[in-house]
Amino acid sequence: TSKVCVWIDALCINQFRVRQRIKSGDWMPADEFQSTFAQRVDGVKHLWAMLSPWREPEYLKRIWCIYELTHAHRTDPEKIEIVLPPREAEHFRGFLSEHDGINAIGSVL
Repeated sequence: TSKVCVWIDALCINQFRVRQRIKSGDWMPADEFQSTFAQRVDGVKHLWAMLSPWREPEYLKRIWCIYELTHAHRTDPEKIEIVLPPREAEHFRGFLSEHDGINAIGSVL
C-alpha cells in the first residue's frame, strides 16, 4: 500500500500566530520564511487549490495560498489542480451555460 500525506496550509500555518509574532518582534527574516515555505510546497506531489465560492474564492484571499500557488506554478505547474466543491462546480457549470461560456468569467472575477 502507498502512504498518502495531506498538508492543509490553513491548518499548518496559523496566520493569527504569525501576526502575533510579527507584532512582538519575534519573527524570522522574510527570506528565511520564504525559503522554509518554498521547501514545504516543493515537497508536495500535488497541490489542490480549493476555489470556493468560485466567484470569490477564499483561497485567493490568503497570502500564503497565493504564494504557494505562484511558487508551484513557477516550479512545477503540472502539480496544480483547481478543485471546486460539488455545489460550486454545479453553480459554475450553470453560469457557463447561461452566459457566454468561458468568455463571461472575466466579468465576475
